[in-house]
Amino acid sequence: MKIENFQKLLENLKKENDYVIIDTPPFLQNADTEEMAQMADASLLVVAEHRAQAKDLNAALDLLNAQGEKNLGCVYNNAHVEFLRPMASYGYQYAYHYGRYGGHYER
Repeated sequence: MKIENFQKLLENLKKENDYVIIDTPPFLQNADTEEMAQMADASLLVVAEHRAQAKDLNAALDLLNAQGEKNLGCVYNNAHVEFLRPMASYGYQYAYHYGRYGGHYER
């Protein structure tokens, strides 16, 4: 499909739909993907664990930012559970006990 035809299709879809999601090949591996990103209102990078290198991710983000594209962020996909376990215990815990002793209210 020519990029001009795709642009017309996208314009028509935007008129009829609230959201149009374009799933593209990897950003740095396909020239058409960069052109599609320019047509989109915003972009969202999906990064698979152990598939993308940090330098490639930074290059893609730099390219999007240089073109003035609105990047919504990144989605970290296919994460292994072992990686997430340390984060599961992260957080703050607060406990408030107003006048309680042994499960009874003090008067």
